[in-house]
Amino acid sequence: MCNVLMRCSFIAAFVFMATWVAEGQEVRFVVQLDPTANFTTSPPPVLDCAERLLDIGFEEIENRLLPCAFGPVPTCCDNINPIFKLENSGPGAGCLCNELILVEIVDQLKENQLAAIIGFDQQRLFVVFQGCGTQFLLGRGEATCPGIEPGGGFLDDDGPD
Repeated sequence: MCNVLMRCSFIAAFVFMATWVAEGQEVRFVVQLDPTANFTTSPPPVLDCAERLLDIGFEEIENRLLPCAFGPVPTCCDNINPIFKLENSGPGAGCLCNELILVEIVDQLKENQLAAIIGFDQQRLFVVFQGCGTQFLLGRGEATCPGIEPGGGFLDDDGPD
């Protein structure tokens, strides 16, 4: 999209400002990209996802996940889908399709004392993502990541090391 004649700079997730320079004239415009438009063959880059999720904060993510300890009930899905579901274009949309991000979320959950007490573990978390239709690396059906074989990825049944 950007080339030698056009300089681009990202100003927010899925928003960039472009400057077109031609014959001494400079035209600037802001473009809002559809975050799902280019996400057809691979998840968003891990560094982009990490930056967006750090902006949210793991404490906030954990707070949104903990109500999901008892399954993918509407309150749970309403908590997590605005962040992670592709159709909602949230800051973490598509990021759970990236193995490193998914492992980090699982690791954070493992370190949460309340989650440990109530038995909220990786298996329950994946049941929640699947039940809420939140796209994640091991998802199937509605929860399948675009461009990734359903249930694909490298996580084993016992969880990440």
